[in-house]
Amino acid sequence: MGLSWYVKRLRVDEDGDVAVEFLEEGEKQINSEDDHNCIKTMPKLQIKHKTKPAKVRGLVVSSDGKLQQCIEHQGRLLIV
Repeated sequence: MGLSWYVKRLRVDEDGDVAVEFLEEGEKQINSEDDHNCIKTMPKLQIKHKTKPAKVRGLVVSSDGKLQQCIEHQGRLLIV
């Protein structure tokens, strides 16, 4: 497998989504003393640790010439 360095990093979440890294919104820390200085900020993101390594079964060349991975998830083969 020519892209083995890449596929070793692929993860699958409980929905079957495949990515190198998943992020989820973390809990915001609220300080009641600074309530009058409320500034809208971006949500705090954390790495989602409830993922499993993807079981890559091989590579497929699509009709447009792209290399795509065949991944096994819950008994099904997915092409990503």
